[in-house]
Amino acid sequence: MLFPGIKALLDRLAARADVALGLATGHQMTSVGELVSNFGWHGLFRTVQTPDNAPSKPDPGMILNAMQATGAAPSDTVMIGDSTVDMVMAKAAGVTAVGVSWGYNPPVKLYAAGADRVVDSVEALRFMLDARFPPGEAG
Repeated sequence: MLFPGIKALLDRLAARADVALGLATGHQMTSVGELVSNFGWHGLFRTVQTPDNAPSKPDPGMILNAMQATGAAPSDTVMIGDSTVDMVMAKAAGVTAVGVSWGYNPPVKLYAAGADRVVDSVEALRFMLDARFPPGEAG
């Protein structure tokens, strides 16, 4: 199940020419296709990183591979996740770590693991991303 508003946010971000979405997941590549189909994510992600092609979280390999695949610099990369291993992985890769409070770990644990920010709603996540990467401003 997707949290309400996530699909619309992903669609909105994927439609932007200046944004490259990537997926870094603990799922094996064989199950990612099922996730993509179940959630209607076809064409959303420019890169998909799994333990099949990089060490498991919290190793930064998946994010480093994603940045290489998309040409993104660490300063232009944001890892959004709901677990402490997501935050540790982001910090190890030198990218901004944004936690979401509605997932696996509570905000206090996300901050303790290195989150730069924790948001409490999909709308707050959208506002934060729009402030960081203003729509209509490439680069």
